[in-house]
Amino acid sequence: MTTLESAGFHQHVIGPTHISGSTLDLVFSCTEENLVTDCFVDPRLSDHHVVCFKICQQKSHSQKHVIVSRKLHLMDVPSFEADFHLLLESSDSQIEDLADHYNRVIKTTLDKHAPEKRSTRSTRLHQPWYNNSIHEARRVRRKHERKWRKSRLEVDHQLYVVQREQVNSLICVAKQEYYKNELAQADTKTVFKKVNTLLNRSTKALPAHESSQDLSNNEKVSNIYKCLENDVVELCNETFTNVDPERSASCSLTNFDVLSENDVLEYVQKSPAKSCCLDPIPTWLIKQHPDMFVPIITKITNDSLMTGAFPACLKQAIVTPLIKKQSLNPETLKNYRPVSNIPYVSKVIEKHVIKQISAYMESNELCDPLQSAYRPLHSTETALLKVKSDIMQHLAKREGVFLVLLDLSAAFDTVNHCALLNRLTSDFCIGGVL
Repeated sequence: MTTLESAGFHQHVIGPTHISGSTLDLVFSCTEENLVTDCFVDPRLSDHHVVCFKICQQKSHSQKHVIVSRKLHLMDVPSFEADFHLLLESSDSQIEDLADHYNRVIKTTLDKHAPEKRSTRSTRLHQPWYNNSIHEARRVRRKHERKWRKSRLEVDHQLYVVQREQVNSLICVAKQEYYKNELAQADTKTVFKKVNTLLNRSTKALPAHESSQDLSNNEKVSNIYKCLENDVVELCNETFTNVDPERSASCSLTNFDVLSENDVLEYVQKSPAKSCCLDPIPTWLIKQHPDMFVPIITKITNDSLMTGAFPACLKQAIVTPLIKKQSLNPETLKNYRPVSNIPYVSKVIEKHVIKQISAYMESNELCDPLQSAYRPLHSTETALLKVKSDIMQHLAKREGVFLVLLDLSAAFDTVNHCALLNRLTSDFCIGGVL
């Protein structure tokens, strides 16, 4: 109590708060604020007496937010498809204009058949485990409570206590069953999400900032670039002319293969129904009506692969900063990991580029035999197994083992495109329109 008083806190509860006569339940407030008044203890409700007090502060109003939505499920799909194909017939053959035209046509057609509607809603806490049994039990509990407060009879109080314990038991069982079923059927990502919810861990904490531009002004990447500037210039000048003639004669990749609509359809069917706010139409609608969208997506993808050009509208992304560990300081920018969400058509192009380059690398045995990243049937687990196996073999021979671990700071953010393209040409014979 002396320590709390020295810190400027005042304890308001006077007298016992438990049926045994102990003062267990306390109310503290800052001495200077006069926030708590009229504090007293009511011993009539339970073994832990009710501590009542007034708070000199206005009640906070529920937060309201604006929701922009379209009634896509009520849309007339045949009429939408007719207008969509009619507007697409005037599309330009240039890949840059074609991608922009695709986005404009979808938005225009949606505005006609499922216009945007704005509504203001209050934020309400939704408990997924809440069911009708709990709702009915709470109604009965409230009924007994009102009857006891009116009659002040001990028998009515006992009925209220029994019903209150029953409500608590139903809530406990409902929570257990809900989270047990959710965790049993969940993947690793969902498990961590549920655990963070139970532990009240927020994954959307951001440093104090006035605008989103402030968060992007991270000098870490620019400082690393300055340290590597001379080495990068030498690398760009040297590796481009250092082409292996034997490898160049045996294999090369100068252009991508043309995709069929079945290739794109296969990816659309297997891809998750995740959407980006930059998408003109949600992914689930594309998956439900592939015959409508797959032809134009195939054309955009093939034009991009054949010309080696990536439309500017598809290069945009929504970047979400996620803190690496909850224990790190949220006010330090380097403690965040940027996660980019790109449009769906960008994912289609990216997927087929990776697929064809990976097939070329594997068929010509261009991958390092000890590489575990970005290869099928390889992962961090295979890398750890290889390291452990080598260590155990050398220890069995009574040889010394030294393990050197190297961590590259901002490895992906500091890749120089000039050096990367020259390395692809010199070491892997990848060039041409690519």
